[in-house]
Amino acid sequence: GMVEIQSRVVRLQGLNKEYLRDYVKGLIFHYYNNYESESLENYLLQVDLRMLARAERIRVIEYMILSDLFNVALKALDEFGFEGVEVKRLARLCNRLLTNADGMEKVDVLLAICAHVFEAGRYDEVILRYLTDYFYGTTLQMFEVWKAARTMELDTMDLEERLLGQMLFAESYISSAKVVFNNYYRSGTNKKLIRAFLSYYAYKYLMNDRLVEQDILDVMRREIAYEDNEVCLLAVMKWYSTLEQLTDSQVAFVDLHLNRFEQRGVILPFFREFKGSMRIPQNLYDKYYVEYRTDPKNRVTIHYTFEAARGENGFVKEEMTNVCYGIFVKEFVLFSNESLQYYIVEESDGEENITESIQVRLSPEQTDGEDTKYYQLNEIIAARDLQDETTALKLLDHYVRKDYAIAQLFKPL
Repeated sequence: GMVEIQSRVVRLQGLNKEYLRDYVKGLIFHYYNNYESESLENYLLQVDLRMLARAERIRVIEYMILSDLFNVALKALDEFGFEGVEVKRLARLCNRLLTNADGMEKVDVLLAICAHVFEAGRYDEVILRYLTDYFYGTTLQMFEVWKAARTMELDTMDLEERLLGQMLFAESYISSAKVVFNNYYRSGTNKKLIRAFLSYYAYKYLMNDRLVEQDILDVMRREIAYEDNEVCLLAVMKWYSTLEQLTDSQVAFVDLHLNRFEQRGVILPFFREFKGSMRIPQNLYDKYYVEYRTDPKNRVTIHYTFEAARGENGFVKEEMTNVCYGIFVKEFVLFSNESLQYYIVEESDGEENITESIQVRLSPEQTDGEDTKYYQLNEIIAARDLQDETTALKLLDHYVRKDYAIAQLFKPL
């Protein structure tokens, strides 16, 4: 009948494209509606999708999937995109292709369709495993895939490596990074990645005070025992400096490293916080530290003046020392009630900017109650300021005697 005539017309040579398109389209829809799968398949294999309007093309691609012409459909989706195609049809396509191919290699279009199906919530284990093996997306998308894969108890090690690597490389930090890291740390084999991840966390904590969870700090402490890692070591020490009470092993740990850092001339202001828990190097007591953190490539200068010496001298300019990782430090000896005024200039890409301006005064209560030279001098100055002549003379006498005794005891050989 009519269909027979149409199919003959289609085979005619030199037929107007418009006519041809309408005939082929008519035949495809007829065969689909009448469940004539063999004839339908025949036309689906020869249809030129470029001739069809978008809505018709989508329908025809869906027929391809329903007719199990998965590779033909995939090629069409690669060319025309999959927007508008029913998600359940796409899920069927992905599932069948992946099940039949058993261990399918990475195919970009298939991966993109799987990701689309996953986001629509229509995925199954086969699709999820493929995403776990190959998917790259935004950090958040990958994290969602990871969570789903964990609930299905799939092996997520490869995905964790990609996800952690991306967090480091793109600095696309997510608050749940720690959960992924902890899982990877249990069985992950890429030691470089573990080290880089811990170092990144440690650096952010040192430079930006970004909060680090205790279990990550515990991992840092454990890893330091296996392999030197200065940035992690400093982060662990900074963490210890915030604790009310240190255990004996923590005190021993800090003591060892504090002295090592001091010998190398690496002194960070937070080292002073240990004075409540242990004896700290003498020269840490006597100083006031100005700390400034920025890109280590930048040049940082401090311009300062003391109240007493302001006179004609104006400000003294000095370059600040990059102690490590862009933590610039300048130390001052401040006596009781002395006022220090300073501002900091940072030079970045040839541009200079004043970035910080502060005035500090050291009150007698701020001086450390230790038997150091500076402490005693501060006491003398404070007594003099209070016009307590007797105390001032007594303290001065004690100071001079002690200074003389030290000079005698420690004469050069």
